[in-house]
Amino acid sequence: MKGYITVVESVDSAIDLFIRDKDLNLYTLRVPYQRKWYYPKWTKEIEGEEAPYITVYGDPVKVSTVKDRDNALEGDVPDAIAFLLDTGLGTGIEFSPDSEHFSPAEVSPYYRLMFLDLETFSLADRRVISYAWKSWPDGSSRVYSSDSERDILTNLVRDIRGVDPDYIGAWNARFDISVLYERLSFYRMRDEIARGGSFLRLNNRYHIYGREIIDFLCLFRRLSSRKRLSYSLDSVAKDLLGIGKTRENYGVSDLYKEGKIEELMEYNLNDVLLLEGIVREAKLMDLLLGIREMSGCRVRDIGLQVGLGKAASISGVIDVMVLREARSRGILLPRSTYSGSDSFEGAKILEPVIGVHRNVAVLDFTSMYPSIIVSFNISPDSLDPEGEIRLPNGVSFRKDPPGILPSIMERLLTLKKSLSKKDPRYFPTKVLLNSFYGIMTWRGFRLKSKACAESITFIGRSLITKVSDYVNNTLGYQVIYGDTDSIFVKVNSIDDVKPCLESINKFLHDWCLSEFGIEALLEMSFDKFYRVFIISSKKVYVGMLEEGELDGRNILVRTDMPLFAKEAQEDVAKTIMEFTLKGLPEERVVGEVIKVVNKHKERVKSCVDKPTKVEYIGKPIEYIRDYEDYEETSEVRRAIENSMRKGIPVRKGEKIVIVRTKEGPVAFPLGQEIIPSKYRVDIGHVLSLVESKIKPLTDALGIDENRLKGQVSLQRWFNG
Repeated sequence: MKGYITVVESVDSAIDLFIRDKDLNLYTLRVPYQRKWYYPKWTKEIEGEEAPYITVYGDPVKVSTVKDRDNALEGDVPDAIAFLLDTGLGTGIEFSPDSEHFSPAEVSPYYRLMFLDLETFSLADRRVISYAWKSWPDGSSRVYSSDSERDILTNLVRDIRGVDPDYIGAWNARFDISVLYERLSFYRMRDEIARGGSFLRLNNRYHIYGREIIDFLCLFRRLSSRKRLSYSLDSVAKDLLGIGKTRENYGVSDLYKEGKIEELMEYNLNDVLLLEGIVREAKLMDLLLGIREMSGCRVRDIGLQVGLGKAASISGVIDVMVLREARSRGILLPRSTYSGSDSFEGAKILEPVIGVHRNVAVLDFTSMYPSIIVSFNISPDSLDPEGEIRLPNGVSFRKDPPGILPSIMERLLTLKKSLSKKDPRYFPTKVLLNSFYGIMTWRGFRLKSKACAESITFIGRSLITKVSDYVNNTLGYQVIYGDTDSIFVKVNSIDDVKPCLESINKFLHDWCLSEFGIEALLEMSFDKFYRVFIISSKKVYVGMLEEGELDGRNILVRTDMPLFAKEAQEDVAKTIMEFTLKGLPEERVVGEVIKVVNKHKERVKSCVDKPTKVEYIGKPIEYIRDYEDYEETSEVRRAIENSMRKGIPVRKGEKIVIVRTKEGPVAFPLGQEIIPSKYRVDIGHVLSLVESKIKPLTDALGIDENRLKGQVSLQRWFNG
């Protein structure tokens, strides 16, 4: 029979495979496993027999029963992954429940997932007052509360064992799972939710034997295509689903204290339903399991577990892909050593032509770094002083055979080109492609090579420079900016873009063939067209697209500024673009900008004595750590401490807003209304932020301080 491997665990010279068949029946297959340990043949301290492998540098390898993780090839690889590499298993398996014999198979994902949400008294008092869950795919659910925490947790343990999920998922799971660990430990019930093993905490990471933990907040943040003002469950649900929480978080414990248990449970269950809706709408499980399928890793290797303490990392996935590719070639890789330096010259950024421009086309390289890796066969195992591909930086690579990294990249590039954007495999493929170069530059990567990393960025810089010179000097257009893999070209109209691209791509092909003797995969494509484009410095620009939508970088996209400042910035940008399109002279545009600035100054001043949402006057941030973990002198910690003293409830895992007051910073929940004068809000500080955010736009217009002072300086307006 065939099944889907949901979880892989190692235990006492054996591997436990937790398998679901198409009817969601669960099988646990325990396979005896005595791991073999491999060492370079020149390792004198350890005896062993010759093995049918070589190192990445071509050295012979010996196999031994001596376990020395610090010196063994791939010694840092977990036993469960080593087993998968040795057996060739990925996510599918053909097996018999009554036999130890099995083989790899292609199988669709079959699994049980439990969406879980816990409610507690507060951040400080983490006693559980209710829980809710919903099971996928059968749709069963339950919400429960009691005046006894022991009773609540006893019921939750019974529910988890009854549903028996392979995956337990939550929004901001580091909160829910850490609470679950602490409170179950208190009642000595911790291991009862594991499948025959333990519920452990190791290095601030949590592990429930036989189950995987998924933090959907972490996954969503990692893969979101745009920055958001808030990643709270409420905010994301309103954006994706059009519905949100039934009430604010900070009033939940009051429901319990006041005996309003039905309202509490309704709120709790609604959170779980919102979580399920987000996962379905954003296709997060398709993405997660798509990455698993392409890499053959475990869910925990994707780096989206609870307890990571920072943004999710996909390095574990790529590590498994590299290990599998190497093993298929009879190569064993070194262990990760985290040695060396990450520093080397990065991407090319062209000096911008500061100002306001009409008709700007953005052209970018299609998958630039992956295409460079494949085209130039850049991989540690392809490095060769006598290699045919000789780069001007002094590094050479063999043309054939394709290296470990180029082979993986080429498969991903080919797959991506063959898929439509609606195919569930498209986004996982794109994520892996975009992540590979970053992992190659990381000093913890087991195939790290400074020569390879520097060669990739060297070629990238050369390409941007060569293409820009070609566009300026041969095609006769003006490149007004360039960054990493994109150039911004000032053309006569959008009709110029297609012939411009055709000429550029022919130039790239001919240059790679004549300079390096390779048929490169490199090509540029059309990204976007700005009717009006404003740029004030490197990485600071905004423009109006054909449809009238504004789009930019570090203008209008920052989420860490008061809304008063953001709206002023947007209004000034629109004013400049509107009057530029009308063909008005610069002096007239300046005058209109002055009027807009004055209008927004008055908006800020007029809010002092009336209810105002805190995000208009404060800085939104993610409250993701215990406040004690922030530096004592940090603004975040001082703000949270001040909010506690003032009885203002803020919750870890949610977006909060830091407002500057005369007594220091104070944290408020996102969306709360206050009267600024009551809290002695520093309105002058808000006004100065407005000024700083419109300055890049006035700089692009060439309005210096003296010209502004001729009209009365902005600072004088704001302080007047």
